[in-house]
Amino acid sequence: MADAYGDRQKVKRLYYPNCVVYGSSVPEGFWDRLSRENLTNGLIGRCLVFEAVDYVPYQEPRHKDIPVDIVKRVACWRDFKSHSGDLAGVLDGGSPRVMQWTPEAKKRLHNHAKQIAHKRMSEEPITAAIWSRTAEKTSKLAMLFAASRYSGEQMPDITLDDANRAVRLCNYLTRRMIWRATEHVADTQFGRDLVTVQRVLESNRGQWLTLSSISKQTRSMEPRQRKAVLTQLMTEGTIEG
Repeated sequence: MADAYGDRQKVKRLYYPNCVVYGSSVPEGFWDRLSRENLTNGLIGRCLVFEAVDYVPYQEPRHKDIPVDIVKRVACWRDFKSHSGDLAGVLDGGSPRVMQWTPEAKKRLHNHAKQIAHKRMSEEPITAAIWSRTAEKTSKLAMLFAASRYSGEQMPDITLDDANRAVRLCNYLTRRMIWRATEHVADTQFGRDLVTVQRVLESNRGQWLTLSSISKQTRSMEPRQRKAVLTQLMTEGTIEG
């Protein structure tokens, strides 16, 4: 806003300030490039990360008509007016409609938020930062679940079922995010190299690995770096050489 005082052209008005970004990536490439700062500054905590477990078999492309019910619901939201009056067509979307919730749903989401706030007090910084946004995401998901039932008539209330489904989903995604972050993120290059080798060992758990096999699976590492990591793991007793 400071620039706007000298140049009125830089004043921007946002009519639809609710930005949603959908992105996709190869799982390992995504997690490998996260830093400790990404995890503690609230960026990743604002995301919902869904992982595909594996590739799926080939499927023949088929043209299929979109179900009528889906088309009808999308049309309802397209034509939705949050307010009436002379400026309704100009400022549509600028006056949000408040969705109501049942007493049971409100209590469930409130208790969930309190449990998370209490849990963060005893967690280390990264874990606490990731959990910090979970209650907010849970409430938004519960609202979206309810909104998905809107069919052009009365706006649905957020129900206990919506709240429970949102809690289960967000808790699962948060725990998985913490596990993946612990598995991939380190503060130093040596730490990142250590994590890389540990992932190779974990993926081959129960098998004897030769130095040649480990080298092939960690080609991005310099021999000197690989040797230092293996020495550290042997010193800790994690591996035997």
